[in-house]
This record gives sequence, structure tokens and C-alpha cells, in this order.
Amino acid sequence: MYHTQELIDEIVGMHRDAYSARYIADQLSVSKSGVNYLLARLKKKPSHQNFKMVFLDYETAAALVYTFGRFKQNISQDAVVKEGGWIICAGYKEKDDEYVTLVYDKQGIKQQDDLHICQHMWNVYNEADVIVAHNLRSFDHKVLEARCLANGLPPLPSVQVVDTLEIAKKHFRFPSNKLDSLAAYLGIGRKVSHEGMGLWRKTQQGDELALESMLEYNEGDVLLLEEVFYALAARGLCSSFNASMYYDDDKVRCNVCGSDKVEETGRHVYTSASKFNEVRCKDCGAVSRSRINTLSKEKRKSLLSSV
Repeated sequence: MYHTQELIDEIVGMHRDAYSARYIADQLSVSKSGVNYLLARLKKKPSHQNFKMVFLDYETAAALVYTFGRFKQNISQDAVVKEGGWIICAGYKEKDDEYVTLVYDKQGIKQQDDLHICQHMWNVYNEADVIVAHNLRSFDHKVLEARCLANGLPPLPSVQVVDTLEIAKKHFRFPSNKLDSLAAYLGIGRKVSHEGMGLWRKTQQGDELALESMLEYNEGDVLLLEEVFYALAARGLCSSFNASMYYDDDKVRCNVCGSDKVEETGRHVYTSASKFNEVRCKDCGAVSRSRINTLSKEKRKSLLSSV
């Protein structure tokens, strides 16, 4: 949902009048989850922590083209009636938040205009410390960057990115690395089912029921992504960032989720010249190590190194 200040004021006002989130959503033609997310966000109390991890997923438009065949077609630019690749809707969820925010513009879909979505997601990037998505580097990030360029927006702000597809390919051998397959293999769940390409056709033609199904599908992907991320991260494989860096205290924190509920396992991690205590997060399960070398000076002096 694109949160204009006018829309925010209407939602807050109706909430104060004791209307339910579903009633507010129906009256304002927005998603119930978006209403709940906004209200929950406005109730948040200031905290000493600044770490913001965002899970996101986009649904992009299909192209309308002329073609003589159905398999292995090379579509020329002259055969394109309406270009695809623009963003129909975007879903994102901050770490520890209960709801997924759905960003879409009904009028924009009819006009193939995703400016509002790109502006909103640009701001999400600008406020985030870490962005997480499946196939993020090759798809989601590049799609948003391309659409920002097409809409005359500045380049996306620099932010740490975590691609669960890359983690799955690099560290595991799953039967399939698709998000749906990973979730099923790990016993997490499945993607929301839909009718296939017909859903995109109907949504792009302005069918509001189809759009609702598209939003439900988008929301489901974000929730599934988060669960898959934590399942993979529990192996201590997300080394591209350190969550504890974004807190302004001196507590020992998990480098993946930022929780201070960590404990030593009693095991040790060794390098060729150092020994560290192994640490496990009691919240997300990620395994890491301390940065303090527990070897004595005498022991370090006695070690040899290869030449």
C-alpha cells in the first residue's frame, strides 16, 4: 500500500473511532494487512537499536507480444505490443514485524505506471541496513534499479544485500533451489497457489479480484522468504553483514539477527593460529564465534606457520 499522508490520517482516524482493520481496508480500498502493519508501526516505541533488516519480493508485469510459435521464441522489439517488466506490486516486511506491507497502485496498473511503487521502495532501501530476497542480485534488485532509472529516480541507496538463492547454491545441495522447493524441503510451507499466467493477464487488465489474489501471492512469498532465510542463517552462513554493528550498545549480539540472547556452546573454532569460543543465538539459532583469541601468549609463541 502506498502510504500518502492523507491515507495515513484516514486510517488513524478510523482506527480511533474503533473501526476494525477489515472495515477500514474495505472502505479505503486497501489491504487489511497493510492497515494492520501501519497501525502497528505507528505504535512502536523508540528503541536504542537501529538495525533494520527487510525481506522483500516483487511481482512484475508480463509483456504483450506477437509471436508465430510457443517454444524457444526470439521476440524482437517490433513484436512487442506492451512492454513488461514494470512492477505490479511489492511486498516487504521488517524483521520482528508481524505484518507484510503491500505496495501497489490500482490506477498505476491500468496505466503501466509504477512510479509510486518505486518511490516507496526507494525509501525502504534508504532506511534499511540489510535487504533480503530470493534471487535478489539477479532479479529483485536489478528490477527495482531498472524501474527507478526508467522513472527518473536516483540510483538505489547503498545497502547490504543477502540473497537466499546464492546461499542455497553455495553451501547446500538441495533437489531444487527455488523458493517454493526450499520451503517444502525444509518443512516450512509452500507458496500460495494461483491459476498461472491467467492471473497476470487479468491483473494487468484491471481485474480487482485478480489483483487481490496477486497481493495474497506476493504476501505469501515474503513470509516464506523470511522463514527460509532463518533456516539457512542458522548455519552461520550470512557473513556479508554483522547485525550487532547497528546497535549503539556494547552487548554481545548475534551477528545475523542482532539478539543479545546468545550463549557459548562449549565448542571452539580454530584457525591456524587462533582459538575462539563458538556461540549460538537462542533466537534465530545462528552459529558464530567470538572475536577473542583464547590461546595464551605462550601457546601462540609456540605455534609454527607454513612458509
